[in-house]
Amino acid sequence: MKAHNLKATSVANLEQQIADLTKKQFQPTLALVFCSVSFDLPAISAVFDKYQIQAVGCTTAGEIQDYDTNEQSIVAMLMDMRKENFKVFLQGSTNFDVFSAAQSIAQKAKETFENPVLFVLTCGIRADGQQAVEGLRSVLGSDVPIYGGLAADDLRVQATYAFSEKQVIEQGVLALVLNGDKIETKGITTSGWQAVGNPKKVTKSSGNIVHMIDNLPAAEAYMHYLGIDKETEAVTMRAMFPLQVQRADGTFVLRAPVMRIKEDNSLVFAGTVPQGATVRFSTEPGAEIIEEVVKQINQLKESFPEPEAIWVVSCAARKLSFGITIEEEIQGIKDVWDAPLIGFFSYGEIGALQNGKCDFHNETISLLVLREK
Repeated sequence: MKAHNLKATSVANLEQQIADLTKKQFQPTLALVFCSVSFDLPAISAVFDKYQIQAVGCTTAGEIQDYDTNEQSIVAMLMDMRKENFKVFLQGSTNFDVFSAAQSIAQKAKETFENPVLFVLTCGIRADGQQAVEGLRSVLGSDVPIYGGLAADDLRVQATYAFSEKQVIEQGVLALVLNGDKIETKGITTSGWQAVGNPKKVTKSSGNIVHMIDNLPAAEAYMHYLGIDKETEAVTMRAMFPLQVQRADGTFVLRAPVMRIKEDNSLVFAGTVPQGATVRFSTEPGAEIIEEVVKQINQLKESFPEPEAIWVVSCAARKLSFGITIEEEIQGIKDVWDAPLIGFFSYGEIGALQNGKCDFHNETISLLVLREK
């Protein structure tokens, strides 16, 4: 499989670059496409449809291509993967029911390949990414590799989208399903964050909305325990202090607030935070967090030394936290392998922590490397 990356600042420029590539005896069958929500998404879909390239894409909070992080751009990885080795499924949902949408896609994946590997994009500003993962696992089991993330919208927190070459949806699930018998993959999800302070309890929550932490309204709990003033609380909460939610087996997942509900100072998270859960806040961002992430990804190279493509989903909150130094993390990953890298900054990530099952996370970076047999 060959892979080529493109970066465009307009739909016309994107089409011209695809036309130039196809003139060079390169016949792409599949594209991963990530772009700002400000672009004409149906027009982007139409470009890939014109060239008979199946597209898997979403809107972002920033785009990643090789060594560069971008904003207000379109990035795409075009691949000539054999058509029989992948399928694309898109399922819209209503009333934030991503669980059912994910179940529908999972059933199709199960019927298509004996050993599927899924790269999943979900959209919907209040969609619960955890429910998407649970919907997939309810059909496929907990051992099926699932990677991907939540679409974003340039931090506007208004509407997010996923799209194929045929359709654009505002709420639902889009999945690229790979034949695991023909496409070798390896993935990792890591954060580098460390927990600080005493454990707290979520005293009232419903799904991905946390109403009370230690009997304080959730937004006030952040301000109280972390000393955050009202003027800076929105940006600071989302970017710098992810919530570490402990699971029954002792593992934890990170959750970052997506938005505050003004009426009662509750917080909407990108994934489920169970009522009664034990939680801790995280350390402030520092260089050691990026160093730990790159270290863990370097260890992955030992078992997967020569991928043909690298797909990355990194949390938008990491970008806010680290500012321009987030490029050091991306560059560190690119330096591990000499292969094309594409990705985006998301509102949530899907993947497996070390020695764990695939799950939904915030404030992490999820990476999938692959090659076609």
